Amino acid sequence: MLFVIFREKKGGFIKMNEKSLYTLYLENIDDVALDISQTAYWRKKLFEKGYEQKILISKEDIEHIPEYIRFIFTELDLMFLVSKVRYSPEFFDKGSIIFKFEALPFPSIFRFTGN
Repeated sequence: MLFVIFREKKGGFIKMNEKSLYTLYLENIDDVALDISQTAYWRKKLFEKGYEQKILISKEDIEHIPEYIRFIFTELDLMFLVSKVRYSPEFFDKGSIIFKFEALPFPSIFRFTGN
């Protein structure tokens, strides 16, 4: 897959176009949702939070991100929000605690996990 990268004229920094960034989030949200929802550190944080209280996951939290998905945060610089929610359009076992993962710049990209 080709990602278009361009240099912004005034700022002098490299920035991916929006479509490429959207695609990166689509390609990586499933791995992030699965792996973060199974990590003890994040599970504890989410279980301690109230419902609908969002937690940012970014490269600032790298020591708590499983090694096999760290590149998503360090190399791709993606950020996600995760929260404990009461309802999901997806079916989970009765009594499951549901986590919602959202792509920070694209709220239309989201996944649920049942825990």
